[in-house]
Amino acid sequence: MDTSTRLIARLDALGWIGRLEDSRMPRYMLIANPKQLTVDMLYGHFVIDRDELAYQLRLEAAHVDCAALMGALENEKLNVTLGSLIAARVRAQSNARLRETPRSSLPPQA
Repeated sequence: MDTSTRLIARLDALGWIGRLEDSRMPRYMLIANPKQLTVDMLYGHFVIDRDELAYQLRLEAAHVDCAALMGALENEKLNVTLGSLIAARVRAQSNARLRETPRSSLPPQA
C-alpha cells in the first residue's frame, strides 16, 4: 500500500475526510472542522505515536532521556489550529498580490 493510500485510509478512519462520488478520479474533501484540528493532533496521528515512543524510551537500550524528549514534544505552539494556518496563508497570499499590483504612474488626484 503506498503512502497516499495509507494516509487517505487513516484520515477516513478518523472521520476527517469524505470521498466525493461525482468524480471520475477519486477525490476527497476535508469534512472535519479545521478550527478544531490542531497541529498537535495531526502530529500525534501521523508523525509520532507517543505511547510507543514512551515505551521504547523506557527500555534499557534507549540512549536519550525519556522525560526530556517527551517534555520537548509537549510544545504549546503545536496547539495552533489548521484553520488558523489556512487563514494565515490566505492573508499572506493576499498581501503578496497587493504588493505586486502595478501602481499608476499618474500623480494622485485631489
